[in-house]
Amino acid sequence: MKLPIIKTLRVKVVLLALLPIALVMVVVSVIAYTAIINSAREVAERRDTELARLAASRLSENLHHYVRTLQSLSASDACRSLEPQQIDAMFAASKSWLYLFDGGVFVYSRDGTQVWASPFAARQHLRRFPLPELFDRLENSLRPVFSNIFSHDAVNEEVILIGVPIIDAAGEFVGALAGFCSVRFSLLGTVYARVLEFESGRKGYAFLVDGNGRVLYHRHTSLLATLLDASEPVARVTRGETGATLTSRPSGERLISGFAPVPDTAWGIITQEEWSVVSAPIFDYLKLFWGMLWLGGLISAGLVFFFIRRILQPIDTLIRGTRQVADGNFTPITVPTSGDEIEALGRQFNAMASALSASFSKRTRELEAAQEELIKHEKLSVLGQLTATVSHELRNPLGVIRSSIYFLERKQPNADPKIRQHLARIEAQVELCDTIVNDLLDYARTRQPEPVFTEITPFLESLVEEIALPDDIHLRCDFEADIPIVPFDRIKLRGAITNLVENAVTAVQAKQTEKETPPDYQAEISFTARASRRGVRLTVRDNGVGMSPETAAQAFEPLFTTRARGVGLGLAIVRKIAEEHHGGVTLDSRSGEGTVIELEIARWGHFNAAAAASHPSTPSVTQEKDG
Repeated sequence: MKLPIIKTLRVKVVLLALLPIALVMVVVSVIAYTAIINSAREVAERRDTELARLAASRLSENLHHYVRTLQSLSASDACRSLEPQQIDAMFAASKSWLYLFDGGVFVYSRDGTQVWASPFAARQHLRRFPLPELFDRLENSLRPVFSNIFSHDAVNEEVILIGVPIIDAAGEFVGALAGFCSVRFSLLGTVYARVLEFESGRKGYAFLVDGNGRVLYHRHTSLLATLLDASEPVARVTRGETGATLTSRPSGERLISGFAPVPDTAWGIITQEEWSVVSAPIFDYLKLFWGMLWLGGLISAGLVFFFIRRILQPIDTLIRGTRQVADGNFTPITVPTSGDEIEALGRQFNAMASALSASFSKRTRELEAAQEELIKHEKLSVLGQLTATVSHELRNPLGVIRSSIYFLERKQPNADPKIRQHLARIEAQVELCDTIVNDLLDYARTRQPEPVFTEITPFLESLVEEIALPDDIHLRCDFEADIPIVPFDRIKLRGAITNLVENAVTAVQAKQTEKETPPDYQAEISFTARASRRGVRLTVRDNGVGMSPETAAQAFEPLFTTRARGVGLGLAIVRKIAEEHHGGVTLDSRSGEGTVIELEIARWGHFNAAAAASHPSTPSVTQEKDG
């Protein structure tokens, strides 16, 4: 009689063998599940904590841009005077900066009484500073303050207040300058959006609350000014805590939330993402793990001891790997070369760790790049506003002053020498102001270069002849033979070279005035032109005062200068011209020894090389010019 297959000894042995295997697999599965889920939660909490902290730092930097605007106004003599007429004149020239404060801008005296209100806020009549405790903090700390959301009888909207102290020349508190922003309609919402609308995941977002837990910014505008202090992340961030936590909605859906306070305010940022979005890939890996583990147990029932050893060792490795990931170490684990599913699982785990590491690094780089781009954008925006203001407000008055000087000189040809001396001083200062205006316009204007293939040596010779130097400064020029024909814009290149030579003249003149300069010091400037691998390299070298490493590192930054006069655009313009010619500029300077600046003009690939080769080479030119 043939026994049913279920009653065969072979099946019974296999079934008996499967019991300890099944028990071991259950234990291993539970351990792996717990370790991976806990590790994933820790990694997600670390990520969300860092995202919230970086977003809070970026928001603080954005807010302080507008604080600096208020501080620059509060530091003016008009604001310090607390005289409404003077303040009116000051704010009339600065009203384009105050579009953010749709609730009005107010000036208060030391006792908290209003002395001035912006025209569009005059009807609101905030005769007293609305938040006395915030006013006391302004007086005691002399630092900017950001209020929580509040309502006022004179303001029919939920608002926040940004205030800065008014400090007189003696450093004493004399009053406060405050801007009011409505929560629902102020353009401050665009500042929040630039920082907080980031891709944390398919369903992730961030929002901003004040120190009482009321919503300052949220993707869902219906929640603005809503009190959320019952939420754990909100409650913790209002206590000044930074971190992340798992919470549940009333619907039962779990959320992972990161939170961090915004520096220098009582506000806080909370990031939120559905936990299912984070955990879904992990559960996929767990399902794969369980499937392979149980399949391996069924297939290898007859070789139980061998497979136990083979299974437990890789699992231990995976557990150690998950602990590494939980500690923030994304180093790949050692994958066993068994050639089976466990090896595949180890590789998949390494792929997961690498993906988490890449995601974390990418997000950090994106936030840093966004922050740098935002700073650069804000700086260029300020420069554009400054250029427009200066060109409009100064050039016409400068023209009037110049015409008046000419008229006075013609009308009084035999005037007293002192009068002529003062007229000359006025004219010199007008020329200085005109130079500053031209520098600003040169940097801000967007005219594209108009390069023409030209022999550069005659151009340089002509330019050198136009340079007028003091008699005690020696200029040496050396232009190499066989300089390639390169395309360049004559006007732009003339401006760049003139700028470099003028900087060199300033440096050697400063050296001449130093007390420790040797009596036999000879001020020298050299100007050379050489063929380079990329095209032509122009070098201006001087033996002047040089620069410190810190100054040299910032020399090409717009608006950076160490001079008492000027706006710091000279070298920035030179770099811009070099980049427009597909080249570059480098600086090598040592304090007390001198400076070397090299400007390179590149050959452009879309020009026909044969056209350049058809021009004859220019002879070597070596010439010296004194004075």
